[in-house]
Amino acid sequence: MEQFIDGVMQQLTSVLGCGEEQAMYATDSFMINCPARSTSKDLTVVAAQGQFADYIGHQVSDVDVIKSSQLQDAFSQAISSRSIVYQDNYLIAYCHSKFSTNSLLFVSGLPSDLSDTHRDLVELFAKNVQIAFESIQLKVELESSQTELLERLGGAIEKRLNDAGGHIRNVVALTGLLASWYGLEESEIEMLKKAAPLHDIGKVSLPDTLLKKQSELTDDEWKQVKESPLLGHEILKGSKSEIIQFGSKIAYQHYENWDGSGYPKGLKGKDIHIFARIVKVANVYDSLRTALIYKVDWSHDQAMQYLKEKAGIEFDPSLIDLVETNHQKFEAVFKS
Repeated sequence: MEQFIDGVMQQLTSVLGCGEEQAMYATDSFMINCPARSTSKDLTVVAAQGQFADYIGHQVSDVDVIKSSQLQDAFSQAISSRSIVYQDNYLIAYCHSKFSTNSLLFVSGLPSDLSDTHRDLVELFAKNVQIAFESIQLKVELESSQTELLERLGGAIEKRLNDAGGHIRNVVALTGLLASWYGLEESEIEMLKKAAPLHDIGKVSLPDTLLKKQSELTDDEWKQVKESPLLGHEILKGSKSEIIQFGSKIAYQHYENWDGSGYPKGLKGKDIHIFARIVKVANVYDSLRTALIYKVDWSHDQAMQYLKEKAGIEFDPSLIDLVETNHQKFEAVFKS
């Protein structure tokens, strides 16, 4: 959001001919439908250029230049009149939208011969920047809500198997770490971390008597377990959400083995999506380290030994090499 406003602000100061490009955008609209303010005291700087750049994240009242009585009066005038105030070589524009009225644009270094066209441009900016800001903000909030919902959904499945909790959180953290070592792009890593909580969504079909069984599973019970990735895929497939699409792929493939001996399809090697291969390593490591109904917790050394023994069989060997090289960091994230 801030990058968007900063970009638009740069264009505005350039068109206006501001020699030093000193500009600041402040708002308290971090939630939709904020009540209107009568003072700039509570506004937070979200984008800034020039001498104001160091104040991003601070309140307007912390900005030294604005502590002068003349500027404080101009800020108050812009808010009270809900308009644009021009004084000397600066302007303060009151920005508003249907949902919020709590934003100000401050630009200094204006040329003395500011034309009517330039003033119209400032007015257009003031009318539209807050709307654009809130549209982007709403998108971010929706994505955040979606991520939380997916984590809670994955956690609901986890809770049936492991009352201690924490598995989803650990898998997401370890997955992100391993993905970064593997060299995935930052956008891919974020997508993977958001999709990873859905890896065992297919287990929603399994009864508690099976999930919490402490003795060896029967052939029929194993058949049900091996069908759960298919159900997970069926639940999630067809979604328009890219996150859920990847979640479907992970749920479907993270029980596949590198040598083709896994299930449900017996995929082999790089036919298994890299997201599923990464989640598999994180999921198995955390499961080994955690005490479950049917097993005691393993030490880090025991878990690492298992991963190394199964490299090239269950796991992508290149991923295990990365974990082995950075095993202390891997354990530290698990413990955090």
